[in-house]
Amino acid sequence: LSVFEIGVLLSAQVVTLAATKPAMGRFSDQHNKTLQIVWGSALGMVAMVALVFCTGFLTLLMISILIGLSLSVVTSATSAAVAETSRFENRGSAMGIFGTIMDVGHSAGPLASGVLVAAFGFEASFLAAAMVIGLAMALFAAEACGLFPRKNYETD
Repeated sequence: LSVFEIGVLLSAQVVTLAATKPAMGRFSDQHNKTLQIVWGSALGMVAMVALVFCTGFLTLLMISILIGLSLSVVTSATSAAVAETSRFENRGSAMGIFGTIMDVGHSAGPLASGVLVAAFGFEASFLAAAMVIGLAMALFAAEACGLFPRKNYETD
């Protein structure tokens, strides 16, 4: 791919994210945020696996748009869920921690992917990313279903 085409692919993802996030935020206000996070994660996982099989610019462009949509679906619902589940007096701290977790992921993800690409190739890196998304999705869904005991800080 040319440098221009790579720029288009990255821009398509960000434009999709920015264009759909307000609608996904409204959607999360009216629907189950947990399901939205799970479905958005599943979409991201499918996109990562699909990257293994893409070779041309147009297929990569479609996958880039799909990744942007996945990010929009998940991040709008997670932001709303953090705001809803945090106590009012701790909301700023909760949102700060949420932002920090996202920043760590934005830093660690490309670094880990680069190591995987250098050691095993692009395909392994994309499949590993899909597995990480799948594991996070499964743990989140399990926690949301009550499979992990929660500590009640207000009564304990």
